Amino acid sequence: MKRRVIVFFCCISLIVGLAAGFVLRGVVSGQQPAVHTGATSADASTSQQDTEALPDQKGRLVIAAMKAMRAIAEQDFESLASFVDPEEGVTFTPYSTVDPTSNLTFSADDLAAAGEDDTSYVWGLSSSDFSPIKMTVPEYFDSYVWDANYWDVSEIGVDTVLHSGNSLENVADAYPDCHFVDFYLPATDGTDRDWSSLKLVFRLSDSDWYLVGIIHSEWTA
Repeated sequence: MKRRVIVFFCCISLIVGLAAGFVLRGVVSGQQPAVHTGATSADASTSQQDTEALPDQKGRLVIAAMKAMRAIAEQDFESLASFVDPEEGVTFTPYSTVDPTSNLTFSADDLAAAGEDDTSYVWGLSSSDFSPIKMTVPEYFDSYVWDANYWDVSEIGVDTVLHSGNSLENVADAYPDCHFVDFYLPATDGTDRDWSSLKLVFRLSDSDWYLVGIIHSEWTA
């Protein structure tokens, strides 16, 4: 009798353990995006010290990017400003190709006050009709930063551009001493025209990651 009771409870424990395993696997697969890593010219341009430190810093880079993305999602400009590089500021690029002559750069202080700033800035040219993109900071964020729910991404690229259209992807050349995280949302309409991604570019300094660029990418005509 005692032996049967032991066998019974062992069977129950096994069933519960298997069920928990399947549930846990489902939760993890549903919440953890695939992370792709790759080498870009940014890796080749870093100092020997940074190159040696990078493998141990990849996780911290992704964590910093996720925290910054949370601030972006909530349009919490003060929190986002805490990530901004104190020397270089952060540059905003509306379409894949970084253009220092037209893309705007904000200091941490300027970005922190963006919620109270009703100034309309020219951020570049629209890809549809080449008219000036004239918007306030919150308006720009709605259209060219948090234009999609990037928490739903199934793939994240670390120093890897996961998808590109007909616009030049020059993040590695524009930021030769930096590294980036690409949050990619694939197309869902079957035409490959409604994909989008948001790249957060960081500079490593004294073991801290500082935000220097926010690059929005999408299909352009």
